[in-house]
Amino acid sequence: DELLAYEPSYFNFDEDTHSVVLVDDKPPHPTRSGNLFHGTFEDVQHTSFLDYLRIDAAAAKSCIWACRHVLFVRGSNDFACLVILDNINVDNGIHTFKWQLQANLHARLRVDGCGATVEGRNAALDCRFFSPLPGDFPTAPHSLRVFADEHPHINLWTAKPGTNPRLVAEQSGPNCTLMSIVIPRRLDSSPAVVTAATAPRTVHVRIRHGEFEDQVVWGCDHNWIRLPGLTASSEVVFVRRNAAGQVVHSWTPDQRPVRFG
Repeated sequence: DELLAYEPSYFNFDEDTHSVVLVDDKPPHPTRSGNLFHGTFEDVQHTSFLDYLRIDAAAAKSCIWACRHVLFVRGSNDFACLVILDNINVDNGIHTFKWQLQANLHARLRVDGCGATVEGRNAALDCRFFSPLPGDFPTAPHSLRVFADEHPHINLWTAKPGTNPRLVAEQSGPNCTLMSIVIPRRLDSSPAVVTAATAPRTVHVRIRHGEFEDQVVWGCDHNWIRLPGLTASSEVVFVRRNAAGQVVHSWTPDQRPVRFG
């Protein structure tokens, strides 16, 4: 029952005050009377352990492509997490991409390397960010910087300026290829253990919670995932194992099989 992230852009139409990826630090379609450019839902799926969305936002961002996969993952008790996969190519050139989380006014933001925590009075959001390996883009490796600031916005009803805490994961490179994981928890609970096992051309993360360990694998523009003990011809793979290491669930957005061993 605590609001940790919100949209100050309720009074601002431009996307620099939304919790979206900002390209080159400016909105592509500045406006003060409503934005007519929008994204579309390409896929929506519901299962007993996750919900999935795929969004095409190329027109809204004036990009060659701008795809966002979102996985709403559920575990036992009240565990849940949000996995966001952003894939944006502006014009085949080098650009800066700012992943934004607009935090509520009372929230405190603590940054630790490529992760951060949004702390409230009773609850928190643990955030982790993952980029491709440098060898995936040898002539222009991605850089990643996580920071917090006080983000300005204008209330269009009162015309008065205001600020709110903002968490930013800033990635620079030939595209935005960023996996973000946001995990809500109570302040008196320990953070879930998140570890990276990223391989060439594949962002790979494990999330341990309760009696389960979830494995999220992203092929980043290709449907050819080949990891030790796991293969699939899908861009996104989700696997849940129990404490004994047995596979409880496996899923791909295109219902293609996941092979183990």
